Amino acid sequence: MVNFYKRAAKSAIFLFAAIMLANLFGYLTRGLLTRTLSQSDFGLFYAMLTFFFFVTIPIDLGFGSALIKHISQFNAKHQYRELYSSIALVAIVKISLSIVVALLIILAAPFLAANYFKSPTALPALYFVGLFVVLSTIMDLFDGIFSGFQRMYLVGAQYFLQKFIFFAAAFGFIMFSNIRGVMMPVYAFLISSFGFLVFSWKIFGLFQWFKKPLHLTWGLFKRLGIFAIASLMNSVGFVIIGYIDVMLLTYFRTLPEVGVYNTVLPTALIMTYLASSMAMVLFPIASELWTKKARARLIKGIELLYDYLLFLTLPASIILIIYPDTLLGILFGPSYGTGAVALRIVSAGVIMASLFRINSSVLSGIGRPQDVTKAVLPAALLNFAVNLFAIPRFGMSGAAFATTLSYILMMVISTVLVVKFTGFRMRFGRLALTLTNAGLFAVFLLLMKAWLPGGLLWLFIGVVISGLAYLGLGFLLRIINFKEILKLNPLKKA
Repeated sequence: MVNFYKRAAKSAIFLFAAIMLANLFGYLTRGLLTRTLSQSDFGLFYAMLTFFFFVTIPIDLGFGSALIKHISQFNAKHQYRELYSSIALVAIVKISLSIVVALLIILAAPFLAANYFKSPTALPALYFVGLFVVLSTIMDLFDGIFSGFQRMYLVGAQYFLQKFIFFAAAFGFIMFSNIRGVMMPVYAFLISSFGFLVFSWKIFGLFQWFKKPLHLTWGLFKRLGIFAIASLMNSVGFVIIGYIDVMLLTYFRTLPEVGVYNTVLPTALIMTYLASSMAMVLFPIASELWTKKARARLIKGIELLYDYLLFLTLPASIILIIYPDTLLGILFGPSYGTGAVALRIVSAGVIMASLFRINSSVLSGIGRPQDVTKAVLPAALLNFAVNLFAIPRFGMSGAAFATTLSYILMMVISTVLVVKFTGFRMRFGRLALTLTNAGLFAVFLLLMKAWLPGGLLWLFIGVVISGLAYLGLGFLLRIINFKEILKLNPLKKA
């Protein structure tokens, strides 16, 4: 019998490593840009990048998730004609829509530059945003195909390469050219957008069973569309929660504040990288296990993910809450330390976001994306309403508060739904031990902060000492179980 947990663990470890390396280069890139660009230009670039992500909603239409789901299902059932026909249908829909959206952005560029971004330097950059839309759509198709075939190492490698090329291109422009201002990172991002071409030969390798003519039928399109509609609603909610704060900050506040917030939120979201890699691996595997009616094994996998995800993310959140100004100053420069309050607020919320990512992956994998919508849409509406009230008054701290509230609501609703449909139950005894250990870690870290001198070196020493104590107590309280970690398939049939 296939050992799903070992396969999932290997994929998750590789994907997590790739995501962490990619985002390390992402942080290096932000560090370069904050020290090279003015806060206004830095804020303008990331405001435009947020706008770019926002306008991709009508392009995906939920077909990206539908493609991953159905590739996994058709592959498990050896229905290769339907599998490749699904890929063709989704490619036609998404690429066509991306061209339409790109043309609309180019036509509206003068109006957007003058009335939304309120900066004439935004105009030439907006023309490139139209090109980014088409290129990113093709890259998303590659991601969907790789994920559906469970080639997660390719997903991770592609993500890493894009971030690395962006960093290398930005560094090259800084060191060897006179290009500055907002167009410098735009050019670098354009170069990185072609990174997916490196993996084009891998796509052809996945078509080894493609021997029969494609079967592009209304029935297949309808099947994909039913799943896609629910996923679309989720995507709309995710984009509102993820990007509406920056868009409203751009409109109501200043570009320098937008720049600071675009260092705060990515710093807090570091904690979700592990959950993201786990969720990307879990989605197709959950679909396969559910199709094969292996519910008990799926439940055991969710239990392990919850336990170890909380154990790993809680101390990271505590570090960000205790040292926000120091970390922002080190990473991006002293002027970005003004985001310390916002970072404290949102750091508590991203733990909930991590757990939600696991929940949403499970619900989508078992064929219930419409139930993810039940968690996402209320949270999105709450996020929008609170942002609309709080951002004009409290700026980025109001945005952080709205984001945290929405993460908490999504996690609570989605957990109730996972329990309802899978029979999963949280292990409250282990949860209590983990929370106790995290509380002691926070106390120990505060004592280290009070006793040790300031500076990066002493911060590192304090975190290491507190972290070792946290890890040691984790073993002592049996929060960490080596048998679970090494075996990873405790419900394998005898």
